[in-house]
Amino acid sequence: MGKLKNDGHERFCQEYVKSLNITQSYIKAGYEENTARAAGSRLLTNVNIQERVAELQKHIALRNEVQASDIAREFMRLGYSNIQDFIKKDGSLKNIAELPRHIAACIQTVKTKDIGGGKFETEIKLYSKEKSLESLGKHIGWFEEHQKQKQAKEDLTKYTTKELIERVKAQKSLVSK
Repeated sequence: MGKLKNDGHERFCQEYVKSLNITQSYIKAGYEENTARAAGSRLLTNVNIQERVAELQKHIALRNEVQASDIAREFMRLGYSNIQDFIKKDGSLKNIAELPRHIAACIQTVKTKDIGGGKFETEIKLYSKEKSLESLGKHIGWFEEHQKQKQAKEDLTKYTTKELIERVKAQKSLVSK
């Protein structure tokens, strides 16, 4: 496909693959801020935009040697992380430097606080399990809302009213079975 002819659309695609944030991508592409959310979402339903985004994402993955299975594995590690992996049987914190890499990668932040008397309190925060599992679900196509963004809209104007009614009846009968 290559670069889009519309410079604004191309900039939107370039920004979107960096952040996956529709609103910010729309603004950074030079469009008006006050309509960014709705207009950006509309723009992302454009088949040419979808194809260009897919093409750019493929280039990024190839350039960085990223495989879909690598991403899924990381989401799984974060989503299935367990605080017990960081705590000794006596309740104290394990030495983070000695944790296996895949376990340590689940830590988002470490805070150490001097509580006096030569003692320190260490707090660890893991990445959000909910967000990781949601991302994993989207990644493997479990969430219909995420899938709808990927699908082009069907042009219903080519059907007569009678044909549209018949299609709805047919879909209802499939659902009730």
